[in-house]
Amino acid sequence: MPVNPQNSSDRLGFNSVLYGVGCHRVQTHTGVVYQFGSFEVNPTSGELLKNGRRIKLQEQPFRLLVALLDSPGEIITREQLRTLLWPGDTFVDFDGSLRVAVRKLREALDDDAENPHYIETSPSAATASS
Repeated sequence: MPVNPQNSSDRLGFNSVLYGVGCHRVQTHTGVVYQFGSFEVNPTSGELLKNGRRIKLQEQPFRLLVALLDSPGEIITREQLRTLLWPGDTFVDFDGSLRVAVRKLREALDDDAENPHYIETSPSAATASS
């Protein structure tokens, strides 16, 4: 699904933020596992499961998901996302790469930019909501 720059829910402007999901953080013998809705995320193994079945997700969208889950209810700034997703010596089209990561994450979560359940974009900040 192509990003429509005319659609404000598809754009991540200069002061954009992402809203993540409220979740349960469960400590297991292998580390922390996040559970929300029918999903389970294991940051250690890099797995996203839906109803126990693995969902394929590339590294950047997965790291974005973990960043949102690590900060439920908190604003995550674009600069924080840049630092979390790309090392300081990495040169990328940040806005384009962030749009792609958000789109791929929404696809994996069956989330809709027009009627979001898990991830919302806003012209000013990024938080994980409950």
